[in-house]
Amino acid sequence: MVSKIRYYVNRNILHQLYHSVIYRFLTYGLAIWGNTYSATLKPLTTLQMTAIDTVTFSKPDEHFEPFFKELDILKLTDLVTLHSALLMYLYQKIIEEKRRVSKPLQPLLPPYSK
Repeated sequence: MVSKIRYYVNRNILHQLYHSVIYRFLTYGLAIWGNTYSATLKPLTTLQMTAIDTVTFSKPDEHFEPFFKELDILKLTDLVTLHSALLMYLYQKIIEEKRRVSKPLQPLLPPYSK
């Protein structure tokens, strides 16, 4: 879809299409399945590279690193790291909240002294 429309719209619209179609596809459940073997992620990495190639009108043999920086897009491996870190952060916050709620209330009166 992006490759067919790229000749008729500007680069900003192509960037928005990337985020609405491909980025959403790449990040769905990424924290769960993203930490798998690199061979399993290879087709998705290729898909992302092809999309970047389409958006930037670059040649297939060019290095993609400048294009990722220019478009402000994270590579798939960086997305995996980010989503895993976010998942762990949220998990830690939930654990802290459960511990805070489950603490017994302190007695209102001081303990009796003998």
